Amino acid sequence: MTTDIDIAHAKIHRLSRLYLTLSRCNQAVLESASESDLLASACQIAVDAGELAMAWVATIDPETGTIRVAERFGRGVEYLESVQISPDAEDPNGRGPTGTALREGHPVWCDNFMRDPRTAQWHALGERFGWSASASLPLTSNGHVVGALNLYLTQQNAFDAATRELLGEIAAVISFGLGRFALEAARQEAEDRLRDSEDRYRSIVEHSRDAILLTAPDGRILAANPAACRIFGCTESDILRLGRNGLVDTADPRVTAAVEERRRTGSFSGELTMRRYDGERFPAELSTSVFQTHSGEVRTSMLIRDVTERKRNEAQLAYLAQHDALTGLPNRLLLTDRLNLAIAQAERDGTSLALMFLDLDRFKQVNDLMGHELGDQVLHQAAQRLKACVRASDTLSRQGGDEFLIVLPNIGSPETAVPVARKLLDTLITPFSLGDREMVLSGSIGIACYPEDGTDADSLLRNADAAMYVAKDLGRNRYQFYSPAMNERIRERLMLEIDLRRAIERGQLFLNYQPQFAFTNRLVIGLEALARWQHPTLGLIPPDQFIPMAENSGLIVPIGAWVLETACQQQAAWIAEGLIDGPMAVNVSMHQFRQPDFIERVTDALSRSGLSACHLELEVTESVFMQDLDRVMQTLEALRSLGVRLSIDDFGTGYSSLSHLKKLPIYRLKIDQSFIQGLPLDQENAAIAGAIISMGKRLGFEVLAEGVETQEQARYLHSLECDAGQGYLFARPMAARECTDFLRDGAGATPAPS
Repeated sequence: MTTDIDIAHAKIHRLSRLYLTLSRCNQAVLESASESDLLASACQIAVDAGELAMAWVATIDPETGTIRVAERFGRGVEYLESVQISPDAEDPNGRGPTGTALREGHPVWCDNFMRDPRTAQWHALGERFGWSASASLPLTSNGHVVGALNLYLTQQNAFDAATRELLGEIAAVISFGLGRFALEAARQEAEDRLRDSEDRYRSIVEHSRDAILLTAPDGRILAANPAACRIFGCTESDILRLGRNGLVDTADPRVTAAVEERRRTGSFSGELTMRRYDGERFPAELSTSVFQTHSGEVRTSMLIRDVTERKRNEAQLAYLAQHDALTGLPNRLLLTDRLNLAIAQAERDGTSLALMFLDLDRFKQVNDLMGHELGDQVLHQAAQRLKACVRASDTLSRQGGDEFLIVLPNIGSPETAVPVARKLLDTLITPFSLGDREMVLSGSIGIACYPEDGTDADSLLRNADAAMYVAKDLGRNRYQFYSPAMNERIRERLMLEIDLRRAIERGQLFLNYQPQFAFTNRLVIGLEALARWQHPTLGLIPPDQFIPMAENSGLIVPIGAWVLETACQQQAAWIAEGLIDGPMAVNVSMHQFRQPDFIERVTDALSRSGLSACHLELEVTESVFMQDLDRVMQTLEALRSLGVRLSIDDFGTGYSSLSHLKKLPIYRLKIDQSFIQGLPLDQENAAIAGAIISMGKRLGFEVLAEGVETQEQARYLHSLECDAGQGYLFARPMAARECTDFLRDGAGATPAPS
């Protein structure tokens, strides 16, 4: 399954490759001897550096207006031998992306090549060569569209804003090179046709997006085009007065090398720092060319491109590649780099370091109950708190989700990490403020130390992770140092999860059924289906061990579907035999409840089993109602329309709002067994149980108590007008055959409490 982290990494990789493409295209502009060399290099760079499937350039013949394939590279170029493209919108060959880009002068993006109607006549080729997306970007020279750069990708929907901007910059760089060759061609033509070429040269200069200066050998500037005035922020007369040395930042160490190259070769191409009229420095690409006028005077033309925005984008891309977008903390890439440096320093100096793996406890419930927006607020606040607990020399990193890593370099001994771990845990248990709400969280920390627990980054990360899981198993809100035995514990956990994935198909899961009794006459009024797992080598796995594992891994959805199907089939059989007339209660997890096809699954289970909807009771916990209540209500109303009974399980352990509770289409509250323990002597539990029963009766709900084990508990609950009970006092959970005998023998009838 593709995660958000996978998507983010793929995007960073794609942008990094396009940045490399941009860098190499810049170099090609400087090194290419001709326009055809430049276009051929650009196509090859796009495929090799950009990891694209194919690239080709279409150009417009200035004489005839026809379109031809100028250069090509990559998979599928052979089809270009016979391709026909028209500049005419009425011609079917002119309605594709290339013809449209050439005619209209703007990029054409095809996010899904195989479904885009504009590429219909090339779909067979796309399937053959694996083209999933394409882009056609106009190439310009001196303000006129002269061609189009066509790029083919193997990934769909790759053209996000950042990608489009980088591809546009690549096309702009190539256009800059084409303009440079056009300028040089115009200068060459000037030697043969002075008057005509001077007019053309002047047109090129006037319409160029880049600054063009004409200088004398002594550094005086003789002319400047409008773009130069815009870039340097002054008038042409100001530029002429400043001279060449007044525009170049002489503090740039690259100036000396540039002067030497121009003296040795007569020209220069490269990057220098320039100065605007107000003194602001900016990065620029500079290209110079020396020529003689028709009167024999030596002149130098200077092409200057302001690359401030591109540099800013490059810096932003580099930052995003190494930092978490939500918290601004270093990501795993930067963390690994710093961890490796800390290990090298510790090895050199003979010191130690600690790596902490911190995970927020039960953070998944925050997202599930309160939504990802509030979850992100919690993560941002947590990052700020954690950052305040570490030294400037330490590295705090977010790895994604609710996981944080902390590198403590240059520590004297592993015990040095203890006060830091305590400080981190203490700062997390302070309530998080979320507008008018507060959320209390905790954290679990695993600690691995160099060199005791690993001598490289991978082993330290792996062992700190293992220690963190042990900290969670031991009760959360604590830290735990790594020990070698932990890896075996983690391995066993992973193997158990793998076995759980196969448990259904291998018939290892089965259901037990626990009867529910009315307090008034002790007769069976219903049953609850309870999932059990008989592992082939480990024996019976407790539900409190494999159900949370199923919840965390997503396996609860197929397991829950199997429980629903099996319970409906069994209840239909018992009803047909006349053994019971009450409902079968089936627990439904929050993950199941929020599946788009949940209603359909319930309907199908009832239909296949022949069970009447009134004989099915679905039990949900209070957590279901904590997010997107409107959607929850729609699902509940749909279930009630089917005739299915609804109840709230483990009531009292969640955060139900009374204003929501009275609106819910439910018929029963089930008091959690933790509130039944110790009754009637436990005054706190007695008060809670009494309040739940009283509230439920006032709202018109039936009330059932779970975990009833003694006659004293039963009598007390009956005195509070609790309707029904479930627990070992009445009957233990039983396999289907044993429960059948139980129902046939009427063994469930026990004396009613006096």
